[in-house]
Amino acid sequence: MGMAVECSGGGAPVTGSTCRMVLLALPLALLLAGIAGPLAAQRPAVLDDFPGITRCERGRAVSRIRADVRDSLVRAQLEAHEAVHRAQATAFPSCEAFMAGLTTARRIIDVELPAYCAQWRVAVAQGAEPVETRREFAWRIAAQSGAMENRLQVVQRFEQECQPPPGQGQAAVANDPTGAGH
Repeated sequence: MGMAVECSGGGAPVTGSTCRMVLLALPLALLLAGIAGPLAAQRPAVLDDFPGITRCERGRAVSRIRADVRDSLVRAQLEAHEAVHRAQATAFPSCEAFMAGLTTARRIIDVELPAYCAQWRVAVAQGAEPVETRREFAWRIAAQSGAMENRLQVVQRFEQECQPPPGQGQAAVANDPTGAGH
């Protein structure tokens, strides 16, 4: 006894290669439909997503660097970044007032750009490649702010507003891909 499968397209029988394509495409379509749901949604960020974070405790800005960040060079970069956020918060009546103002992509970019600039200066002083590192940090800013469509403008703004470390001129950063031109 054999098993038969009948393909029909709205009453008219579908035969041969068309029937085989429908049968092969159906499992793929079902698989993709099952995957597409979970891939379409991005989960909200949680504290553990960030290697360093500044938050409010009793009205003051307090920074934490995750315990699993053990590389002393990376820790130095993160400390420079978070120090900027602590300083930014002191310009407000309270840390909570500072955080409450972070409601738009532009405001997040305004806050993150100087922090990533401080981190970039430390990374370049440690020997990181200046141009690529600046671009990577600018893309992180765009992603954190939800403004990925504006990432090129964020890169341009980073280049304009973030000057090289002391002792390393702008021309040296642009022309020295090793970052060794101190």
